[in-house]
Amino acid sequence: MINTIDIIGLSWNSKNEKLYVYLPKRDKQPFENYRAFLGGFIRENEDSDLNDTIKRVFLTKQKDYSYNIEDLCENNFEHIYTIGNNTRDIRGWSISNVYIVVLDYKESQDWMKIDEVDNWDLAFDHNEIFLRVRKKLKETRNMLLSLCYKLLPKTFTLVELQKCYETLLQQEIAKKTFRRHLEDENLKETNEYHKKTHGRPAMLYFNPLKQE
Repeated sequence: MINTIDIIGLSWNSKNEKLYVYLPKRDKQPFENYRAFLGGFIRENEDSDLNDTIKRVFLTKQKDYSYNIEDLCENNFEHIYTIGNNTRDIRGWSISNVYIVVLDYKESQDWMKIDEVDNWDLAFDHNEIFLRVRKKLKETRNMLLSLCYKLLPKTFTLVELQKCYETLLQQEIAKKTFRRHLEDENLKETNEYHKKTHGRPAMLYFNPLKQE
């Protein structure tokens, strides 16, 4: 039995307001040179829990080594689902725990815009995993909003929050509908404004998950 972890690294780039997925190329068989989510074996003698597995796998398998242990906050780990069968890995029966891990965006060829992922033939069953994760997010709106807070910086505009939400949901939402959805969130204004290149400045709000 192969027991593994698969890590879907996500990052919100505030400069261009785009969502990115961490998909480095594999450097060995099987699927050498294919893009893939970072993944690895669970080591019972090393890992006290799955959070330890995520940290060890990510830090040892990242390609550019631009992240360190301080970049991997357990509050930004989100278990999505567990998959297991005898077809997903040519090496044998395999079970994998699929997690989203939110990271700070850093310039690298290993990051890909989320709306471009479907254009690639990924390693193993990672195309299927990606589709199932996106379907899960669409079906679980509370998880979707929580993930937006994890992705966005300490302060954000409501326009930016809606854009992140719509990107994950894969559909546009009317502004009034989205604002009604936020009524129970009790978001607090910062009394500061984001100065746009065009149009009126937009109010900045405190991120409820990142207040000190």
